[in-house]
Formats: sequence, structure tokens, C-alpha cells
Amino acid sequence: MNEQNDQNLQNHAGKIKSQAEQIDDQRLDSAIRAGIHQAHQQRSHRKRVLRPLLGAAAALIILLGAGTIAVVGQEQASEKVMREMNSGEVPEYVSDLNRLDMFRYTLQPAIEHGLYQPLNQKLTQGNYKIQLDGVVADSQRVIILYTIENTTHQRIRIGNNVSTALMNPEQSMVIGSYYNNFSMSGSNNNINQGAFVFDFTKGNEVPSRMVLSLEVSNGSTGTDFEYIRMPFAIDPSRYKGMERIEQLHRTYAFQDYSVQLSELRQTPLRTELDYTMKPRGGRNLNDVGVDLQVNEPNGLGHIPLLQEDGSYYKDGDTTHLLSYYTSTYFEKDQSLWINFARIKISQPEPFTLTIDTRQKKIINSSDTRTRIKSITKDTDKQKIRIGLTYPSIDPYDDRNFIAMDTFTDASGKSYKLQQQQLHEGAEYKGYEISIDSTEKYHQPLTFKMLNDPSSIIYPDHPFKEQIR
Repeated sequence: MNEQNDQNLQNHAGKIKSQAEQIDDQRLDSAIRAGIHQAHQQRSHRKRVLRPLLGAAAALIILLGAGTIAVVGQEQASEKVMREMNSGEVPEYVSDLNRLDMFRYTLQPAIEHGLYQPLNQKLTQGNYKIQLDGVVADSQRVIILYTIENTTHQRIRIGNNVSTALMNPEQSMVIGSYYNNFSMSGSNNNINQGAFVFDFTKGNEVPSRMVLSLEVSNGSTGTDFEYIRMPFAIDPSRYKGMERIEQLHRTYAFQDYSVQLSELRQTPLRTELDYTMKPRGGRNLNDVGVDLQVNEPNGLGHIPLLQEDGSYYKDGDTTHLLSYYTSTYFEKDQSLWINFARIKISQPEPFTLTIDTRQKKIINSSDTRTRIKSITKDTDKQKIRIGLTYPSIDPYDDRNFIAMDTFTDASGKSYKLQQQQLHEGAEYKGYEISIDSTEKYHQPLTFKMLNDPSSIIYPDHPFKEQIR
């Protein structure tokens, strides 16, 4: 760590200490609880599409129970981070990571082409020993290899209350987006080894200096929290110029909607497809059902690449949807193919679904294709169960039914409802609304639907073609 970075962290720590001295215990406790609640809310809204930035909550310094937060470089840290650049060896557990679909085509080739950067930064705080073993990075993705040990020989839990994040050197804001933690379980339950993966969006590339922020706790007792901040630096020259962009401009028709596959972008650690669509009737492109496949020249055939997260951005009135896949950047003799099978568009506004549960029929709906699958009375649980379905190529599309949590009867009185996706083992059994059977409803009943499978649109035939 250079002297300027040390000074920045010490200044930041001084501000935190000064502000903390002005807060009484009651106000501090309220701030802690608010921070934990906001973290829970952010974690519960995690989607396949790029998660929203943590915003102001990411800058909070949180204390929880017996836990403490360490800002590397400040006096309160239990130990200073020791940077040891004496080893460039790749950790042994990387061979296990390479067997995961997430890393199969990316991690080892990237290491072989010089993208692994050893860190060997160590911190002991409380009962935990944390080491950043190394990092594999390109302009759009950062993979941090780590080892964490609980010296009490108990299991380790990471990110129970607060999500793992990357922050700017000043620790004032979150940068990038946390994708996932891939942990390799070994013979010792008190040691975690694996990889934290972070994504950066188009036009917001990976900086050279960052701070890893994570929460660790005792996985057996749910106590003993520690909040860790570990600065590290990478050398962007390792991956400079390692980017391949191809303009595609392929257009596909889905009923009244026209979607363009405009660009293929590859870096060593990520493949990105850029889809565009102009809104129609207030409905935007929400998702695409595309298998990206690599054609192995050795005769293995078309092998799907793992689809991961994605992101949105607007360019005027055009919606851009970016889908991320594993990368084959270093594979020279492979072609890429797509199987474009469906799109999902947004619902412009809630719509009504009016049902007479006695006659077991739909009275009125702006969606003429929704059908009643079943209406039954569960006497044991005192519920009326209303199963809805939608004629579709894929029966799993019924999972797109979403109702508001209240409904009204013909008198205008409002009632609560429950809704669930039904399964028997691994088999999907459909969507169901359940209401209290003891109430004296005035028929018919009106439900407000936030979404239904009409937002899924299929072409007459899937588009299968080579794009590279």
C-alpha cells in the first residue's frame, strides 16, 4: 500500500471516530438497526438482472453485537494488513474452482495468459484470519481468491446481514456489483477458500485500487460478527487491450415486437450480448430467453455457456438489455451460436381479473387467455384455493403470475390473500391464490394482477444461428 493510500484511510478513520463521539448510545443503536434492516431489504430483492447499488447504506459503518469493524490503516484495527509479495503461486483450490461451470472456460485460461495477480494480504481480526490470496481481473470482472479461517474451529458464515462489496479507496461508495461467492468446502469446516466475483457495467470499468468489504460470523452460533475492510491494488496493464467487440445488428420478430441483437463483447472473464428494443405501448424489454452455445471443434457439439447476470440501460427511447455469459475469449477455433427462444416484456400497469368462485369461471379480464385450472375448498385449512394457468409452450411460465396481496368482493370490501408456487418434489405444479373460506363474499371477486404469463412472447420458431 502506498503512503498516500495510508493517509487517505487514516483521514477517513479520523472522521468516523470524530462523528462517532458525537452520537449517544441510543441514537447509535437506532442507526445500527436501521442499517441491518436496509441490508436485509436489499438482499431480499436480489434478481437475475444486475442488483441495484447499495447506495447510502453501503457507506454505513455498522456495529453488531460483539462484532467490530476494521478499517485497514486506522488505529482501532485489531492488526495491520501485511502485504507479502513473496509468492506468485496460484492457490491449490483453484483447480476445484476450474471444475465449476462458472469458471470452466475462463479462470484457468486467464491465469495461463498472465491475468493472475498475487496479493497475499493478511489480516487477523477477532477469531478470524483472512487472506486475499490473489486476484484475476479484466476490464469488466474481478475474481478475488481468498482464504478465511475461524480459529475457534467453528463453521464460517459470510455476509449473513451485510452483502460483500467492493468500495472505492475512500470507502465512501460501493463500486461494481457483487455477483456471488464460490466457496470450496474442504476437510476443515472452519476454513473457507474460494472466490468472490464482482461485475462492472459497460462504461464503468474496473479501477486499479479498491477495498473489499465483507462480514464474517460464526456459522454454528450465528454470533461473533466481524466487519472487514481490506484495500488492494491491481495492475490494469495485465489485461490492457484484451477486449473483442463485434457489431451484429441481427433483428428478430416476436409478434408485434422487434428485438435487435446489436453487439457481442468479450473479455477474458465475461461474454456480453447487447439486445435493444424500442418500447411499444409502454412495455419495455425485461428479459431474453437465449442460449449462447459454443461449437467445440473436437466433435463435442454445441455446449451451452452459463448465463449469469445482466444489466439495463437507456439510450433515448431505446432499452438496452445486457446479458452476461461465461467467456471463451482465449478459445481460437470455436464458433458461437444462439438459440433465441423467447422474450419477456414488462406489464404497463396492474390489470383486473374478476372471478366468480361459486360458478368457477372468469367474469372479466383484460387478459383473455388466462384460465382457471381449479377452484377447491380446503376444509382443513379453511381456504378457497384458486389455481390459475396460461396456455403456453412452457408450463413453467405460470410462475409469472403475481397478484397484489389484497382483493375486493362485489360490495367493494377488501380482503387479504395468499399466493404460492406449488411443487411436488422437483416437479412444478402451478400457481395458486388462496383466500379465507369462512368469509361471506359478495360475488364476483376482483383481483389485481401485477404480472402474468402474457408478458412471455414466443416466436413461431426459435431463432437458431451462428453469430461468430
